[in-house]
Parts: sequence; structure tokens; C-alpha cells
Amino acid sequence: MATLYTEQDKNIHKTWALLLGFLVVVIGLGWVLAQVWQSPAVLYAAIIFALMMNFASYWWSDKI
Repeated sequence: MATLYTEQDKNIHKTWALLLGFLVVVIGLGWVLAQVWQSPAVLYAAIIFALMMNFASYWWSDKI
């Protein structure tokens, strides 16, 4: 039987998996575009964007 703590633990793992998945997808897309356009600035922008969005999603997740 699942307790409240096991459900909470599952939700924490799902949250971190979603945040990590978003981070990987955005940085991967930034890397592809940086290769296509021969500009490392695109990759840096993608990294900064992904980190800022992950921080905002985690910090203000109660309001989303």
C-alpha cells in the first residue's frame, strides 16, 4: 500500500525528471542550431534560457 511519503517521493522524482528533460531538449536544440549557424552564441543563449526557465519553473511551481 502506498503511503503519503512514497507518493511524495514519486512526485519529486517526476518533477526532477521533467526539469532535466526540458534542460536536455533545449540545450540539445541550441547545440543543433549553433552547429547549423556556426555560432556558439546560440548555444550559450540556449543554456542561459534553459537554466532560467528551469529555475522559474521550480521556484514558482506553486503558482503555475
